[in-house]
Amino acid sequence: MSMIYIFKKEKLNPKNIYRIIKAQKLIKSLNLFDKEFYLTNYPDIRNTNINPLDHYIYHGWKEKRVPSTKFDGNYYLKNYSDVRKSEVNPLIHYVVYGKKEGRFPNHHAEINSTEYIIKDLKNKLNETNKKHKQEIEKLNNRINSHSSLTRKIDDLNRLTRKFTRVFTLNHINKEKIACEIELFKGLGVTREKRSPQIIVSLTSYPARIYDIHYCLYSLLNQNFKPDRLILWLSKEEFPNLEEDLPSNVLNLEKHGLEIKWTDKNFRVYNKLIHSLKEYPNEIIVTADDDIFYPEDWLERLYENYDGKNVVAHRAHLVNFESGSPVPYELWDKCTENEEISILNLITGVGGVLYPPDVFYKDVLKDQLFLKLSPNNDDLWFWGMVVLNNRKIKIIKNGYKYLTYINPERELNLNNDGTLYKDNQLRNDEQLSAILEYYPEIKERLLEEIPPKVSVIIPIYNREKYLKKCLDSVINQTLNDIEIICIDDGSTDRSREILNEYGKVDSRIKIINQKNQGPGLARNTGLKIAKGEYIGFVDSDDWIDLNFYETLFTEAKKQDADLTRTEYVYEYPNHSKEDNINRTILERKSDGELLNLNEHSVVIWNAIYKRKYLQKNNITFDKLPGLVDVPFTARATYYSKKTIPVIGTYYHYRKDIGNGLTIFSKKRIEALLKANKITLYFINSVKYENKTDYLVAFKRVIWRYDDNFGRGLKLDNFDKKDQESYFNEIVKGFQSCKYKEDLEKDHFETYFEFLEKDSFNEYLNYKLQND
Repeated sequence: MSMIYIFKKEKLNPKNIYRIIKAQKLIKSLNLFDKEFYLTNYPDIRNTNINPLDHYIYHGWKEKRVPSTKFDGNYYLKNYSDVRKSEVNPLIHYVVYGKKEGRFPNHHAEINSTEYIIKDLKNKLNETNKKHKQEIEKLNNRINSHSSLTRKIDDLNRLTRKFTRVFTLNHINKEKIACEIELFKGLGVTREKRSPQIIVSLTSYPARIYDIHYCLYSLLNQNFKPDRLILWLSKEEFPNLEEDLPSNVLNLEKHGLEIKWTDKNFRVYNKLIHSLKEYPNEIIVTADDDIFYPEDWLERLYENYDGKNVVAHRAHLVNFESGSPVPYELWDKCTENEEISILNLITGVGGVLYPPDVFYKDVLKDQLFLKLSPNNDDLWFWGMVVLNNRKIKIIKNGYKYLTYINPERELNLNNDGTLYKDNQLRNDEQLSAILEYYPEIKERLLEEIPPKVSVIIPIYNREKYLKKCLDSVINQTLNDIEIICIDDGSTDRSREILNEYGKVDSRIKIINQKNQGPGLARNTGLKIAKGEYIGFVDSDDWIDLNFYETLFTEAKKQDADLTRTEYVYEYPNHSKEDNINRTILERKSDGELLNLNEHSVVIWNAIYKRKYLQKNNITFDKLPGLVDVPFTARATYYSKKTIPVIGTYYHYRKDIGNGLTIFSKKRIEALLKANKITLYFINSVKYENKTDYLVAFKRVIWRYDDNFGRGLKLDNFDKKDQESYFNEIVKGFQSCKYKEDLEKDHFETYFEFLEKDSFNEYLNYKLQND
């Protein structure tokens, strides 16, 4: 009868009939229509020959009848105006579209949703803010005489900040995910036989067990399937075993979830300790029970696995000062350290992959880890990795920004027993206990800590000046530096001098290589440098003794990528400051940053944050000289913060007979090649505005004026070379995106070129003027 009725109502339209039948199947599978409920509440339906569900689909919803306690069509239409305007049956719309879109089937579902909770918290925040302002108005009049009032204001401030943070945390749409779970089919673990197996392991406790199915679903819904997904639960906390678990959790067993029970309760340690005991030869990946993990979470961990070291999505960088760890709160959080290092302290919430045999033999000593680090399993497991001579790799662009199932719980607003608050207070205490019990961990950390600055010095036949250069570097007031000296195939006594200094100063690292030029020699140093910042010194120059301490202190204080200071040209009989010094002094006195217009093209009056050089692949080009120009263009463009520093000088030696400081064919060719590379970069990237682009362009082009237009004596070169140089320079100028904005005063040579019809005319012009 039902099918006949549908055919009749849909006038034998196959498309509509299929839609109704599909919708009815979904309605029944989701238990959204209760026949007994419908007939009890609407007994008049019993007197008709219409199937109750058909009645609701074609008549009941228009009569504002309710199909079950799980779905309220009147609420649905009132809440979603687009559905109301479409005149589609609300129940059909919900099962076909609405559920996937995260819409609510009734008012009860709405008020129990994360969105509603957030909204409610927001309202509470507004109320708190109002009360806060009222309290402050009252308290401000009496605050000087009552210290308790100050504490009250501080408490109100903290509460306001805590509620405000709820809105900044990523969180799931529970209704939408619940729909996905209901439609989830198949296995969330692999059927393939792998060796070693990949076991995803986690734990939970009663306060969180009613939400954990969201986390478990995300782990079963991975692109790359684990061999097993194990949830470890304590019999102490769930004495009735499965009877204490919600059906949402038990239902996931058919998709591959394994629930294992433990006699001993190690709290947060349960997620890994029991898996280590039962599966010592397998790869174990840990997860937290209050996070919703993305579909590529496990895949990214495994593709970064090297068979030896721990892999983590998130880690904090251990920071030391004067041989001791600084307070935990001052560490670099969610570090992007690209080095595989023991300084990367695992934060398990993001997910961690532990290879077989990665831990020190004490890892399972429960009495010991509960004594030394009872509330922070990450510290204990990290310490056991360090003791076993393994390291931690952080995934580049890994899962650092978490998606929480309950953001209010993360902020400890619902007092569900989270360890977060305890850990914040006890991390330093627990780390100290571990380091005291295992002093070798601290020794290894100190060996791994990078120096503050790596000083890179390329050397080629500089025996006359090398000692003065090295003396100025090894006697720096900043002692925590490494000095990387690259002998670029010297044939004089330079290498012998280096070896002498290397014997008395362990900070000096000497690398010998065939002559490749200063740029590639510096690249050799960059490859092995470990310093937080990088500095360059030419082997015939020298620096003030406070040079690196002054630059590093300011760079750290302002978290600068690039820090520049003043420099002096040292001639045989006199010194001369560069024009950039005046700009640096002015910007420093005004408390301003250096902008694109306020750089010289030199590299050595600065320090550069190593991570930013690595991240942007800023290295030196293979050129016989003038490598500063393209390097500075890239470093200036990519620096997010460039600061001026005063109070120290770099001393640049001039006119010493260096082949690259004498005007020659070799220098002209090096200049043209360096400028060509630089102009290509400038024209390839996107500057914020036209002015910045023209500034960068000008910084390259002025070298044509300076070196070619004013300094070139035409009788030094044959006409073929002259014409080649001329054509290359014209190409350089013509590459400017905004030629109409070039100022003639700043580009004399360019406009001289443009006024001539050919190289011959230009040649005659130059001869007449010379």
